[in-house]
Amino acid sequence: MHYAVAMAQTMNLGPKHIDLIRRSAMIHDIGKIGVPDAILFKPDSLSPHERRIIEQHPLIAVRILEPMSFLEREVAIVRHHHEKWNGQGYPDGLSRGAIPLGARIIAVADTFDALTCNRSYQASRKISEALRILRDSADYDLDPAAVEAMATWITSLVKQLGKAVEELTVEDSWPCRTTSRTSPSLSSIIVNHTE
Repeated sequence: MHYAVAMAQTMNLGPKHIDLIRRSAMIHDIGKIGVPDAILFKPDSLSPHERRIIEQHPLIAVRILEPMSFLEREVAIVRHHHEKWNGQGYPDGLSRGAIPLGARIIAVADTFDALTCNRSYQASRKISEALRILRDSADYDLDPAAVEAMATWITSLVKQLGKAVEELTVEDSWPCRTTSRTSPSLSSIIVNHTE
């Protein structure tokens, strides 16, 4: 969530759009509740069948969130956060500007998070390496403007901390998700949205 918000701020989006991205980022993977843990935490490559199952999580999220009409704008972002700039993503194969901006930002933030945190299927990478991968994916998988916003934000961290990008750790930007780190619940989003 924090990466997406930092990128939105770097892109000089207005406060309402930043709040929309913040709320969407908090709930973007809620559909994974419908994916078996054996697939989510599988240390090996997914089979084609398992890949199809995990690719359903944005649609599961939509089914969970749609009854909450006040989350209508968030639902569109959540649905499309796995679309790719080149149109080869899922669930709808949208490309470029047809993908909601918030979804494009979350895609970059999510990719960065996946690269820099330990996962069951890969070890974490250095921030400098993750940034190189993001740049290599710009204008193919990822929105180049969103990737540039991430790069600009990382550059600002480098300046603030007085470190070289090669010295940055994920803790300098935001700690990786762990089972002990709490994240906002859907109920806290509902309460904050309706107040």
